[in-house]
Order: sequence, then C-alpha cells, then structure tokens
Amino acid sequence: MCSSWEWGILIASRLQRGAAVIQIEHSIQINAPVHHVFEFLADPRNFPKWQTGAVQSTITSPGPIGAGTTFDEVVKIMGWKVRTSCEITQYEPDRKMCFKATSRPMAYAGQFTLEGAGNGTRLSGFFAGQLRGIWRLAEPIFGGEIKKESAAEMAKIKEIIEAGALARRS
Repeated sequence: MCSSWEWGILIASRLQRGAAVIQIEHSIQINAPVHHVFEFLADPRNFPKWQTGAVQSTITSPGPIGAGTTFDEVVKIMGWKVRTSCEITQYEPDRKMCFKATSRPMAYAGQFTLEGAGNGTRLSGFFAGQLRGIWRLAEPIFGGEIKKESAAEMAKIKEIIEAGALARRS
C-alpha cells in the first residue's frame, strides 16, 4: 500500500465525519511486457490519453519522473473544470506507482501495481477519494459515475498499450 496520507488519514478523516469514502478497485490483464505498461502509466503527461475528464496534465517539478514528482491536472468534475495539485508518492519501476491529488472540491489518491502474468502484465488499481464542501451532496451520484468511468479507464489503458505493443512487433 501507499503512504499513510493516501489511505489512513484520508479514510479516517471521512469516517470521523460520518461520510463514506469513494473507493474503487479494478484489475485488468494487458498483453504487453510490464516495462511497457509501467513506462506509459507512470508518466502523468499520458493521463489525459486514458483518464476520463482529464483535460491537461503538466509536470511541475524538475528532473526525471519518480517519487516526489509534482504535476498539475485540469479535470472536468460534473461539468466543471477543476485544477488539481498532484504528487507521485511512491515510484517503484515496473512494480508500483502511487499518487495523491488535492483540489478545492475533492482529494483523492491512487495506487497502480503491476505483475508479470504469462507474456503480459496484470495491472491493478486502487483509488480512494473524498468530495469536500458542498460537493459532498453529489457524492452518491458521483461515486457511481466514477466507478463506471474507472473500469472504462482501465480498458482504455489496455487498448492504448496493446496497440503500442502491436506496433512495436510490426
């Protein structure tokens, strides 16, 4: 699991307020080597290619991508464009990447883990988030929508990576 901020504090703060945390977990088999999957997935500049609602993702810290890399995203949440500040909190090449994000209407965190599976990769994702302020009123609707979207996002990651793997073989 990722650091305590992402999971412990996030979940505990919601439970103390009596509101549920939006939690999502998905896994998918991708027919490409672990390295290719991680290389695509761990670059925040690729997020708008697969992340529903992501309009833009810009790295804001110098140096190579890794733990501590910061990036800003512009995402559409229920029709509103929202800027989020994000940070990669764990980065283990070809194994795991964790991130956290905060914005005025919500805070969320995610973890991707990768495992070799036959000739491909088993990609698993776990995400937890909380809506803030007046946005909490939309949590029942938003939670259901985000769960559907996350399954579609994993399928999109698979589609993009497998298309790239096919092109490499050609």
